[in-house]
Amino acid sequence: MRRRQLGQNFLTDDRVAARMLDLAAVARGDLVVEFGAGRGALTRPLLDRGARVVAVELDPTWVTALRRDLAGRPGLEVVAGDALEVALPTEPFRVIANPPFGATTAILRRLLGGAVPLVDATLLLQLETARRVSGAPAVGRFSLGWAPWFELTVHDRVSRQVFRPVPATDAAILQVRPRPVPWLSPARFAEWDAFVDRVFRASGRTAADRLEVALGSKVARTVSRAAAVETVRPPSRLPVEAWLALFRALPRRDVDR
Repeated sequence: MRRRQLGQNFLTDDRVAARMLDLAAVARGDLVVEFGAGRGALTRPLLDRGARVVAVELDPTWVTALRRDLAGRPGLEVVAGDALEVALPTEPFRVIANPPFGATTAILRRLLGGAVPLVDATLLLQLETARRVSGAPAVGRFSLGWAPWFELTVHDRVSRQVFRPVPATDAAILQVRPRPVPWLSPARFAEWDAFVDRVFRASGRTAADRLEVALGSKVARTVSRAAAVETVRPPSRLPVEAWLALFRALPRRDVDR
């Protein structure tokens, strides 16, 4: 029962662990933070590949087990603490993890919005969570909010049967990579986030309806014409590039192009 309260669903398939490390192209000497290390299903293969691993685990039972079972392994630091609170490295680091399913969105927000030197992240999440935060197949509030600065890609679907205890749904591997060239300056984040929030909180069946509620009918029409975007589709079916064009057409401020 205690494991379920902590949201722990332990990976039991070595092939999935190997696939995650292959997707991430882990190299010797990489600094990797692992949230929710648990029994070490990812910790061990990461160490085998020569990574330097910061294994973060909240449950003291598994902290003790990791320190005992992996004692003497070079490059390992086991940190007892909450993934949302532990200090993150100040040097460039990667995240490879099977975090507690209930904490994944909060962990992503911390990584994406914390001005940390994140190289990339490869995470094992609930399937629907991975789809929602990546914007595949439907754009949503979370995925659109980060899209100008990060690529979020869903890879393999992973059967729920490879976890113990068995969760209610399948999982998926999500990769997060900062865009080599951001689509907007980081200085525009607050303005972009406010725009996205207003539109997705507004009522309406189509993007045009939402824009009219969020911006007013006159501004909404002006912006749509200037951006040359067809807004009669549902907001979830409007691609990120179209939302960026609408944002850039806002008459209120100078916008990075």
